[in-house]
Order: sequence, then C-alpha cells, then structure tokens
Amino acid sequence: MVEIILKNVRCFSSHGCLKEETTIGSDYRVDLSVSACLNKSSTTDNLDDTVDYVLLNKIVVEEMGVPAKLLEVVAK
Repeated sequence: MVEIILKNVRCFSSHGCLKEETTIGSDYRVDLSVSACLNKSSTTDNLDDTVDYVLLNKIVVEEMGVPAKLLEVVAK
C-alpha cells in the first residue's frame, strides 16, 4: 500500500453554523490522503489499473458542495 496525497483542492462552499456563513460562503482548500495498492499499475503501466486523481478531486468538490454546520461532518 502506498499513500497518495492531493494537496490544495480548492472549492467554494457554504458551511457554518451562522446564517452569514451559509449565505456568503467561503473559499476552502482541502488536502486528501488515500491508501492504495499500486502493484498492478506499476507493472501494467495502464491508467485503468491505477488511482483516478480526477475522480478523487471530483469527490472532494462534490462533498464540499453539501452544506454542513461543522467541517468535521464534511471531512467524515
């Protein structure tokens, strides 16, 4: 297993407990860490056998787009 880290995924979201926070929104920067087995992709050199970084970025942006009062909820 190896750790793959995405840094500085930027998105705009409306999280917070206060009405102003959810109305105005804020810019966020998200770092993501995932563990993956890259044994197959390291030998096949095939994109279909590895981690899709574009998909990981999309998941972060989609999850950040769901408003929550606490960032802990979003992170989970």
